Amino acid sequence: MMKWVCALLLLGAAGAVSAQSADDERGFYVGGSAGVASYPDNPKIIFRDLTLRSTDTRAEDFSWGVTAGYRFSRHFALEAGYVDLGAGTTKLIDVGGTDFRGDFRFGVHGPTVAAVVLFPLGPNWEMYLKGGAIYQDVKARLNWTQAGEDWTLGATAEHVMKPFIEGGVSYRFDSHWKVGLGLTAYRHIGTNGSTGKVNMRSTLLSFTYQF
Repeated sequence: MMKWVCALLLLGAAGAVSAQSADDERGFYVGGSAGVASYPDNPKIIFRDLTLRSTDTRAEDFSWGVTAGYRFSRHFALEAGYVDLGAGTTKLIDVGGTDFRGDFRFGVHGPTVAAVVLFPLGPNWEMYLKGGAIYQDVKARLNWTQAGEDWTLGATAEHVMKPFIEGGVSYRFDSHWKVGLGLTAYRHIGTNGSTGKVNMRSTLLSFTYQF
């Protein structure tokens, strides 16, 4: 998907001729997106006095989001939204050689706020750069078997703002509708004291309607 993002950015730059007027761009908009969230491929987890290694990881999951915002000018907008980044799962064993066997799940969703800087490339194309924060709601769960007994442990990280940055390109195919392709990077999702932290990314296809 990253190759497609780069290709669309180059295509938009090559076709740049003139920008739409600022008056045409001002106004409220709403949008929706869907894509793939990517979690770490081979997570290393420290649990109690054990160092756990991944043996089978599902590092990608379906993600979706909605946004609503206001575009103040040709180059700037503010927006709020909600995103669900699905969950990453992995099977774990203890590298120390004990009989520990476990399954770990790490899921993320929550509201977002962001500032958007836009770079019109022509009558239909534009690039954008978005910086903001997710008001994270993280749920982690570890199910494991050790010494013939089954155990479950859950942890949450809620109401903590974590940063993200997104870049992409969009194409306006009429006076109201745009389609976009972007890549979002999330930093330090979760907390050290409970769920642990991950860096992750999401590739997304979006549709936006401007009133």
